[in-house]
Amino acid sequence: MSVTDRDTPALGASARLGSDALTGFAAALREASLDVHCRAADASDVVDSTWAKRLGIPRQRPAWLVVARKP
Repeated sequence: MSVTDRDTPALGASARLGSDALTGFAAALREASLDVHCRAADASDVVDSTWAKRLGIPRQRPAWLVVARKP
C-alpha cells in the first residue's frame, strides 16, 4: 500500500508504507530481542490522539500500530 495521494507531495512519489516495510521493521526489532506485535490501527487505537484525528486515521489514511517490548 502506498501513502495516500494527498501525502505524496510531502513524502515523494516512491514513499511506501505497507506490509513489506512493516515486515522488515518488525524483523529488525525482533533481531534486537524484542517481542513485536504489528497490526493496522483502528479507531480505538487513536481515540486519545488529536493528531491521528486530524489526519483522519483510520478513515482517510491508513496507519499501523507497532508494539515492541522486552521479553
